[in-house]
Amino acid sequence: MRRPALLILLTLLSCGSLAAQDDVDYRYEIGAAVGGSFYRGELNHKFFSQLCPAIGVTGRWNINPYMAVKGSLGYAGIKGATDNVDEYFPAVPYAPQAGQPARSYSFSKGLVSLSATYEYNFWPFGLHHGYQGRQRITPFVQIGLGGCYSTAGKMATVQIPIGAGVKYKLKPRVNLGFDFLYHFSASDRLDDFDSPHGVASTLFRHKDDYCTAMFYITYEFSPKCPQCNKND
Repeated sequence: MRRPALLILLTLLSCGSLAAQDDVDYRYEIGAAVGGSFYRGELNHKFFSQLCPAIGVTGRWNINPYMAVKGSLGYAGIKGATDNVDEYFPAVPYAPQAGQPARSYSFSKGLVSLSATYEYNFWPFGLHHGYQGRQRITPFVQIGLGGCYSTAGKMATVQIPIGAGVKYKLKPRVNLGFDFLYHFSASDRLDDFDSPHGVASTLFRHKDDYCTAMFYITYEFSPKCPQCNKND
């Protein structure tokens, strides 16, 4: 009778140890992302048209179960062509003439971007429920600030990423996720096709933007102390 009781005790202790591991919060996580990207400007007006591959690395500072700050470094392909849009582009933008042939142009380049975004989870994120009722899966919204370099226009500019996503805790220290970001840029030269109609861009008009849709996997590290978790 002693042996079954001992086995039961060891099982309970091991379960308690695993539960204790699950209850640990981690400050940071790091991982990789892969997905698709597309540009929106004079040479592409439709969402998810002219889709290109995108890759990146990402790191996250988990402030609490609701909030995090994410840093991302990535490469996003972009392409477009005058043949893809139903629009006339004069060969000489600033001196159009009657009967002038249409301008023909295409590009297929990429963007190197660096950004920091603030994330807000709709539900407290985590495995252990506790008094907060944490959830293993949660949608989130995000907004940030960054910069990008266009290999087409050979220039750098500011970009503002805004979007949403969903994250899922696969294991105590492993997270999966998907996010969609619309990157508003401050330039009309991401495609190296600026002012095709002779109308210069302004602060909020005639700018080139791009979008990314990324799947990611991250690994958490740097555990918090239990006393810190009580304050989350």
